Amino acid sequence: MVEEHNKEELREIISDYESFFQEIWEMVSGIAGELTLEFIIKVSIKKISSAFAFLEYIKISSKGLSFEGLKNKVDEDEVLPHELKRGFHALISEILTLFSIMWGEAIARELSNRQKNGQSNMRLYIKQKKDF
Repeated sequence: MVEEHNKEELREIISDYESFFQEIWEMVSGIAGELTLEFIIKVSIKKISSAFAFLEYIKISSKGLSFEGLKNKVDEDEVLPHELKRGFHALISEILTLFSIMWGEAIARELSNRQKNGQSNMRLYIKQKKDF
């Protein structure tokens, strides 16, 4: 069972990344379509979940992503904060790789521009990537 102080830290990490993924969803679904984005994220989770099984608890539909299952999972199991961050970073990296394959650098560039203009949570990804 996860200690209460660790639960709070894990919930905060999940909340931060949930906001980040919501931002990606809102921007990219308008460009690529909801079904295409749903497919890309599902494929990415499937690939990355062999190393980070807890990612399978993120649910994706044409409406967006739900992190409730993941929040419940980390409350029950021993997931370390740095492992949670590494899993999210691996997932983001995989998603951005697929975006680049499909659309070149256009989407990654748009996310970067939003971050520079203070319109994005991308800073979270960039800042925490340095933690590893």
